[in-house]
Amino acid sequence: MLRGYTLQTTWGRVLLALVGGVIMAAAILTAYELFNQFTAYGEEHFFTHALSAGSQFFAKILLPSAFGVIIVGGPFWLVAHFTGYHSWLTSISIGFVIPFIMAFRMHSDFLHGSSEALWSAIVNSTLFSLVGAVVALTIWRIAYRRPISMATPPC
Repeated sequence: MLRGYTLQTTWGRVLLALVGGVIMAAAILTAYELFNQFTAYGEEHFFTHALSAGSQFFAKILLPSAFGVIIVGGPFWLVAHFTGYHSWLTSISIGFVIPFIMAFRMHSDFLHGSSEALWSAIVNSTLFSLVGAVVALTIWRIAYRRPISMATPPC
């Protein structure tokens, strides 16, 4: 099921998918930041400052999101694509596993043998990985299409 899945893409769709993935990552992280502001400062502060804080955070997070999607995820996508793994399940798996490993590695420097620190690292890495999986699924959905058969005319 994972290999030999008959989907095709073009370089134009790949570029559009990467832009869509960067925007999706930035939007999810902005929503998370706005949720944190809402819980920290309350309803009154949130509704008076949410639009400006959200737009500023979105602008700030675009470059790191682009780095994560293109520089980190791009090589893994290329390997999967050119080896024939085009399915949505492959995309979600790569989008979950790679961010989990990276986030857990960043948190593992601070573990010091504490079970609470280990649990915190696992939870934070899982949340980071869920964002990666959603972004990977978005990229897959934009990039890949089923091949059009020339035997049947389009509707």
